[in-house]
Amino acid sequence: MTPTVPSLSIGMPVFNGARYIRRALESLLNQTYSDFELIVSDNASTDGTIEILREISKGDARVSYSQNESNIGALGNFRRVLQMARGQYFMWAAADDEWDRRWVEVLLSNFRPGTSVSFGTVTNIDDQGGIVRRYADFRYPNSKVARLLKYFWDDDFEGKANLIYGIYERSRLLDAGVPDDYAGIPFVDMHFVFNQLERGSIVTDPAVCLYKRISQVSSIPRKPWSRLATVLGADRETLRYLVAYPRLLHDPIAKGAVYALLPARIAKRLAIGATNGIVALWKRSGLDV
Repeated sequence: MTPTVPSLSIGMPVFNGARYIRRALESLLNQTYSDFELIVSDNASTDGTIEILREISKGDARVSYSQNESNIGALGNFRRVLQMARGQYFMWAAADDEWDRRWVEVLLSNFRPGTSVSFGTVTNIDDQGGIVRRYADFRYPNSKVARLLKYFWDDDFEGKANLIYGIYERSRLLDAGVPDDYAGIPFVDMHFVFNQLERGSIVTDPAVCLYKRISQVSSIPRKPWSRLATVLGADRETLRYLVAYPRLLHDPIAKGAVYALLPARIAKRLAIGATNGIVALWKRSGLDV
């Protein structure tokens, strides 16, 4: 007999996710919409992740998992779960996040002809699940050029990278290429979403929320000038990231519009970075602001 193909495939790439993956999987398996497969690709974890996957997959046939013999990198693992998917629709899921119970139901119901991505809202949570920050609702025009300009202009620190965790038509993702095809371009998640917004509209619904976990990790020491340049948004990687936006486009009108906005966008990034840097230095000095 031919296996039944689910309408949605959820792909979860993971590396050393034992601390949170059980909560993430339960959050997805308890969704009000249940016609999905949950594909987990373990990137050669060493912390007990695979044991949790074995246990949970025994109790729910929707869960399948595989373990890479060696770590193939985050982007490679994102690609792998998509390649393993079968559903008409696809959604990436991080192994340390949580979702409203109606997340999948609402996002799938909002798909219309020409929709590229369906999304809700985002709230950052900490290691214990406490709310750190609620982001404003995402609203984008139907016009292709207008939505591309808005996404390009929107501040990089206002959560727009999280749109990669929306629901897509799987065929659109395969036609466009997947994140690994953007190797070498900084901040690949935002460029990938930008590429999708050229191909179709975005529908957002404030009724459901993705709880994006922000773990406390130690920062890598950097040289003083390198650190200052990054704060100001003037480091080489940030400038490469901004300049890459129009290069990703195929529509000549959209490409020209984004190129025209590029100098102002760089100036905006510099201004925001400088302001944030000054505030950070002021706070570090111990003075009240």
